[in-house]
Amino acid sequence: MTLDYTIIALSVVLLWIPRPWMRFGRLGLASRRRSAGRRARENVAGESMSFGVDYRLNMGREFGNLRNWLDLARALTGGFGLLAVGMQGLMDTPLEVARPYIAGQIGIVVVAVLIQMLRFEKRFTFFAPVFFIQGLMFGLVDWRVGLLVMIGTWAINPLLPSPAPFLTVLGCIAAIFGTLVGVPVAYVLTAAGISIGPVLVSILLKRRLAGSLTRKEASSSRRRRSSRATDTAGRRDGSGKLEDA
Repeated sequence: MTLDYTIIALSVVLLWIPRPWMRFGRLGLASRRRSAGRRARENVAGESMSFGVDYRLNMGREFGNLRNWLDLARALTGGFGLLAVGMQGLMDTPLEVARPYIAGQIGIVVVAVLIQMLRFEKRFTFFAPVFFIQGLMFGLVDWRVGLLVMIGTWAINPLLPSPAPFLTVLGCIAAIFGTLVGVPVAYVLTAAGISIGPVLVSILLKRRLAGSLTRKEASSSRRRRSSRATDTAGRRDGSGKLEDA
């Protein structure tokens, strides 16, 4: 067995980066500066920000979101780096020796999914990291199974409009075809677990899985100015009518 600690470390970094950090501008630095600017404006002008939560999966919207493809790419790259390139010859090693390394791989993958799932955007939300999990399938089970999982689940997306059934079917497909192509049981169970696990957690904690989170800004000061302008215009119209009368 050959270990490449550099590739393993880089893979862990890719997998453990939270999704909100993947905004453009130095891994979200520019975005954080903009957020700080917004908070400053909130204190001065009374602006507020809300987050819209959509509990559906819309294929057109999801495919048009660049951050979803970034999730897919880093999960695919990090998964291959951790599970294949970084630990070569692991399957040819005696089980007693390989068991701790396999457990470490599985632990890193599970933590990665939890990091992507748990979101705090003004409030605590369970987010369904669909593209991230699909990217992990390429390294966890087999690239052919990963491709089949991605094409198959999105092909029947109209029948699975919410994240919970979508991820459940995704996990079942990965487990069935992973077993058929001879993937080790530990990785097959992990593939099923990271797909169905978020669904079970959301059911146990009675929190729905969100398909997408969108930022919405509203300015109370602008609304006040708008209402004042409307009232002023109304008074002017009223005074004009009195003069005409």
